[in-house]
Amino acid sequence: MRNLTATICLTIAVLLGSVACAPNSGQGPVIASDAVAEEPKSGSEVLFKVSAINLRSGPGLQFPVKRVLENAKGSAAVFDGVDRNWIKIILEDHSYWVNSSLVQRN
Repeated sequence: MRNLTATICLTIAVLLGSVACAPNSGQGPVIASDAVAEEPKSGSEVLFKVSAINLRSGPGLQFPVKRVLENAKGSAAVFDGVDRNWIKIILEDHSYWVNSSLVQRN
């Protein structure tokens, strides 16, 4: 059972990209409380990493493109939420979704 717990803990550490496990007095590893990355607060800024961005109505490729933003690289928008690998932003008083690979969170 301890090997299974250690394997699970190691898998979590790899997925989170950090040291996620700590020893627990010989009872096997436990998840460290600081292992999970904190989500940015709503209202913080994100910067676009590429020039042309499809701004979608929802968090996924199945949602229609509401607007195409040209020359976006380096421009900022307001972070408003996250759904898996999609970031919800506010730009010019409108709400959009962009893939997280296209933005850099500050």
